[in-house]
Amino acid sequence: MPTGSKSGDVRWTLGCAFVCLTSLLLFIAYLAWASKPELIATLRLSNETTAYVYAEGAFHHEPPGYLSLEVRGRGEFVVPRYEFTKASGLRIPRHPFSAAYSENNTVAAITQFKDAVFIIDFSTGEYWPPSGWSYSRFNSRLGDRLLEKLNEDTPDNYTCYFLEELKQQAARRKERLNDSAKAPTSGADSAK
Repeated sequence: MPTGSKSGDVRWTLGCAFVCLTSLLLFIAYLAWASKPELIATLRLSNETTAYVYAEGAFHHEPPGYLSLEVRGRGEFVVPRYEFTKASGLRIPRHPFSAAYSENNTVAAITQFKDAVFIIDFSTGEYWPPSGWSYSRFNSRLGDRLLEKLNEDTPDNYTCYFLEELKQQAARRKERLNDSAKAPTSGADSAK
């Protein structure tokens, strides 16, 4: 509280500034800690390759919650970290991830139950979903090819929910285009 003297006012002002600055720095440190991605799974994809799956930091989580992934082999990035899937409304999925391999170890996948959420072909270096992926037919074809390659050499039959979602969206898009092409034109348009 100000005392009325000049030196007392300065000390009080400096004390308040110190408390405010300290509080601000602690808040910034908390935000940096809370926004840091959390490692939720470490999976061996081959003798030399490991995948790391991260959940969003607690401070940044908003449903649907994205998971990021990076793949390293021999200390180098095979696949740099990128957001590869949604985690539903939860920050960390309820069901654990596991790794699946083809018998000849050329194709590996990160799975939840029998659902492949990430597939990589070590012989070509291709992976699905690709970084910066979008709902496009190109991505669907690559995913189909890699899933087929995985299932050829694996006793288990894996599926991929996102690939099925892509195919359904493509079919709906095609149907809408066909419907719009069949729509009758107005009399004014046909008179031209």
